Amino acid sequence: LEVGPDSAGAEPGPACYDAGGPLTLTDVNLLLGRLDPARFAIPVDPAAADACLETLLETLARERGTRPDADAVLAGLLAIGDERMASAIARVSERRGHDPAECALVAFGGAGPQHACAVAERLGIDTVVVPAEAALLSAAGLGETRIERIEQSQVLARLDDVEPELPARFATLAERGIAAVAAEGVDGTPQVVRRLATLRRVGQQDGLDVEADAIAGLRDAFQRAYEQRFGHTVGDAAVEVESIRVIVAAVVLGVGDPPEPEPEPGPDATPGSSRTASAATHADAWFGGQRRRVPVYERGAVPVDRPVRGPCLIVEPRSVFVLPPGWVSRSHRSGTLIASRDRETPAASDRTATPAVAAEELFAHRLGALAAEAGDRLQRTALSTNVKERLDFSCAILDADGTLIVNAPHIPVHLGALGQCVRAVVAATPLAPGDVVLTNHPGFGGSHLPDLTVVTPIDQDGVRLGYAACRAHHADVGSARPGSMPPDATNLAAEGVVIAPTLLVRGGVDRLEAFASWLRATPEPPRMIAENMADLRAQIASNQHAALGVCRLAAELGAGVVATHMRSITGRAERLLRHAIARRPDGVRESRATLDDGTPLRVRVEIDGERLRIDFAGSGGRHPGNLNAPAAVVSSAVMYVARLLAGADLPLNEGLLRAIDLGIPPGFLNPTFSGNPARDPAVVGGNVETSQRVVEVLVDALGLA
Repeated sequence: LEVGPDSAGAEPGPACYDAGGPLTLTDVNLLLGRLDPARFAIPVDPAAADACLETLLETLARERGTRPDADAVLAGLLAIGDERMASAIARVSERRGHDPAECALVAFGGAGPQHACAVAERLGIDTVVVPAEAALLSAAGLGETRIERIEQSQVLARLDDVEPELPARFATLAERGIAAVAAEGVDGTPQVVRRLATLRRVGQQDGLDVEADAIAGLRDAFQRAYEQRFGHTVGDAAVEVESIRVIVAAVVLGVGDPPEPEPEPGPDATPGSSRTASAATHADAWFGGQRRRVPVYERGAVPVDRPVRGPCLIVEPRSVFVLPPGWVSRSHRSGTLIASRDRETPAASDRTATPAVAAEELFAHRLGALAAEAGDRLQRTALSTNVKERLDFSCAILDADGTLIVNAPHIPVHLGALGQCVRAVVAATPLAPGDVVLTNHPGFGGSHLPDLTVVTPIDQDGVRLGYAACRAHHADVGSARPGSMPPDATNLAAEGVVIAPTLLVRGGVDRLEAFASWLRATPEPPRMIAENMADLRAQIASNQHAALGVCRLAAELGAGVVATHMRSITGRAERLLRHAIARRPDGVRESRATLDDGTPLRVRVEIDGERLRIDFAGSGGRHPGNLNAPAAVVSSAVMYVARLLAGADLPLNEGLLRAIDLGIPPGFLNPTFSGNPARDPAVVGGNVETSQRVVEVLVDALGLA
């Protein structure tokens, strides 16, 4: 089951418009009884939506062998749609340095209030605000909001250097803002309502906004915000003021101010002040895993002093507010509805009643979103240009056996190798809860030396749930050439510092300073160790974000369910690839190529039913230069091509290798590593050049291009 990201738009619109449109979330809400056809401003045809649903049910019946329940499919589509909306909000917030759980969710537009509470639950948000005329909020708000002006000035100076000048700079911005608001000729007195400074660690690209009412406390405020957001401090590192800004508004009492919630009824309140509002009608609608007879309230008829508890529908001419179980809404005197978690009468929400037909897709999306958020966090906090601008990094989540399950859409040559890397690292260095390990060694599933891989075990209540892993290209890891990618290297030692699996954190205790000292003592140490350490801290924080997310999933669903869903994700990838292989005729196909220096590259592909046999016999021996590709890199290329062959939107995972028998004889595609870097093969070009040639011959042999 898939929802989005495309929209049916106004034309042709949802299927219920009866204009040839596809099944949409509007149709889903309509068929689940959450929308009243009589309240649409245009004629709608539920039968047209039902016909589209029937087509989907027939497709599912053919693929799964049994016909799923219609309501279960609709509820699954609804859950997936809510999850996609929530993950989009989470990613945007993460990129801007905000935690959605600390905010209220404002719902507007005709459809926003239908999904707001479900989205809020997924984001950990406790308050939903539905303004009056929510369906017209963008237009009506232009006429209602107070006039504001934002005056901003770029600073780009270290906080210690510019701190004495900041009061005067803020004053200058305030004068400009006040003059700009006054020039609008509006009622009210122009006032500065906020002073903000955007601060960042020197070398980072993105900053955090800090309230600047007390200039002397800016560094401490930034330290607190940074640690809260990213899980570690900047320590003694220099802090830079990226910019400052002031917000000036024409303040008129009661205009443009956010509504304050009505006070809870006190002991002296009149008996009727806390009674639930009376429903106008009732509807059969889907809530909490079943169809229920629920009350329907007219929004304009809900008294200010009466709570409305879910499940129910609050309707108005252009929208409907869907209030699930476990939520209570109150009407503010301004006409705004303010919904919050109902602490008095908690009930099972729709989220805990996800139909089995959608459970796997929903879990895969949530797990993939965690990997993407981890990547966003890494990009925000790293210092290296390779990470924050070139985006040369990858994040993934693996199961308890070290099998690659999901990843963010990062770099395939990284991602496909992470499973082999994690398994090799764990075999060499068994990990306990609170440990974090680092390696760049190609003999342990690494690629080339600038790619540093950080692995974090994910544990909860004594159960190993899996691993979070990320690989990032560091600007320099030593060697005689800056950048650690010497074109003339003939052995691994010439390419930089070789790091066998090494604990960066042991039982929660940071060992990075000891590791930095070890780096400094190497024969050709990295040129920017401080930057390496900052990027490693960013990688650790990135993994920690993913690990905490998996633990939350386990707390919600159970560790056994998480493990089952992880197996389902790889199982689906295996099934899709087997089906794709079976559609091709049995037989043998070969492809040949040579590297620029004439080194032969050979591949033999045999299709036998639902299996592939891929053999690189006949390829060249160990390369005298740096074009050797470790086995993990070759496997990455094979996995990438297998995903192309599967032809489906699925995460790059090791289920794609289960239908493949892979033969890689020792040679430049599978060099051996003795443990002595001076004798081991150079690999820096194998990761970036040879891997692409491997993909080329595989694509040719399979006729994919």
